[in-house]
Amino acid sequence: MIRHILVREPKRIHCQLPHRTHHPPTSRPPINAPRHIAQISTANFKKAPSWAQRKKAEAQIERLDEHLRRGHLDEAYSAFQELRGTSLIDDIQYYTAIIELAAIKNDPFKFSKLFEKLRVSEVNTTILNSAIQVYTKTDDLRSIQNVLSLMNELGIKPHHKAISHILRMYARADDSAGFRKVLSSLDSLGVPQRTDFYNILLSLYVKRGDPSQVLRTFELFKTAGVDHDVRSYTILLTFFKKQEDLTRLVSVWSQMIQKGYKPDAVTFSVVMSAYAQAGDLKMAEKIRAVMEKQGFPLSQGDKTALFKMYTRYGDSEKASYWEKEMESHRNAIKMLHLARRLPLHPKRPISSFSASHRNFSTEVPPVASTTATTDNNLKPNITIDDFSKMDLRVAKVLSAETIPKSDNLLKITLSLGVDTSGAQIQRTVFSGIKKHYPEPEVLIGRKTLYLSNLQPRKMRFGVSEGMILAAWHPPTNSETKKTEGVFLLDVPEGAEEGMIVT
Repeated sequence: MIRHILVREPKRIHCQLPHRTHHPPTSRPPINAPRHIAQISTANFKKAPSWAQRKKAEAQIERLDEHLRRGHLDEAYSAFQELRGTSLIDDIQYYTAIIELAAIKNDPFKFSKLFEKLRVSEVNTTILNSAIQVYTKTDDLRSIQNVLSLMNELGIKPHHKAISHILRMYARADDSAGFRKVLSSLDSLGVPQRTDFYNILLSLYVKRGDPSQVLRTFELFKTAGVDHDVRSYTILLTFFKKQEDLTRLVSVWSQMIQKGYKPDAVTFSVVMSAYAQAGDLKMAEKIRAVMEKQGFPLSQGDKTALFKMYTRYGDSEKASYWEKEMESHRNAIKMLHLARRLPLHPKRPISSFSASHRNFSTEVPPVASTTATTDNNLKPNITIDDFSKMDLRVAKVLSAETIPKSDNLLKITLSLGVDTSGAQIQRTVFSGIKKHYPEPEVLIGRKTLYLSNLQPRKMRFGVSEGMILAAWHPPTNSETKKTEGVFLLDVPEGAEEGMIVT
């Protein structure tokens, strides 16, 4: 907010506003992040701007930023037109943001309309690469060629992602001649050869189903001076799996391991499913165990392949288990799709609504509990606000080990999934369940409930970061005939690590 500084002069008081010191950054922030790139200048005014003029300009800029954050293309463009050319904002940065938004929304008509209004002096690398992205989605080859020619005239090199979009366009059209023509022109465009480009070409020939052409393309990587990556081997393994050529699949798999490539979840899934289809029970189970140890989830296709394999072998118990796993996976996917369709609205207190739109009291009388809190040692009632303070998550036990100098504690390492960078999130807790789980190895692999925002507690053996939840009842009671015990809580099949428990 702009602060008022009262300056007392003889016979009058007026408002003196401090000079704004906002400066545009050297590079434009992402569209979905709050941005303050405006610099209010006095060059637009014949005399020093008044408080009302500054306030109006700030409101216009805030409205433009809000439309960009929310992805409102038409509203953002209208707000930009009001400020364009007023020296209040950086026109090129904001126009670039609007054009990028049109590219993200995949609206070629509005993008072309905005692109045609650009002056040559306003064109930059981001706008031209976004143009290529939009025109490849509509297969507009002439517009792509015009953009590439303009980039060549201005001395701008296309981004490798823009080249990937062009190559995928030719791959969708099954045009290998056009694909190779683009690859041969990379040197003139100033774009170096990349593994991604040849992976797209490899996928093109895999779609055609020609083994000899696929192998020749795989060897073409060396000729082009680029190395294979995990994706290259995964594409080749997927092809041999579809061809049911287990011999070549095993050969490629061995070559990949020997060269030091680390398989990812998709690669393991392809190989495990191939062994399951071929009926190699031992190897399929071995790879599945490795996937479980490394925390890679099984896809629905993997579970289906295991179900068919055990059905073929007549192992009804394991076949029934994987059939239930398949059903749980389907239910979890349905719930996920349902959750994505539900609208998410920010929570607002009742007092924020206008009084004319409500005819009820904001004071809700307390509801009497129907169950006495003294039954079964129940604790006093809490409010929903008390419960919402707890951050309960689904966690998977990675390791559980005893502590030699402790009679009650187990050191348990938990996995809470992965963060945005793909790194695994781990937490360590010390739980007093050693007497009830004398062999802690049985806990490894189990999914349980974890209270993540409990204040960390420094102990003699380390820091306990949270708490795992377990069921407990007191020692033997003559009336209930129950014996003392602690039972670690499990979660239903389909729940993934890191999910929020509500």
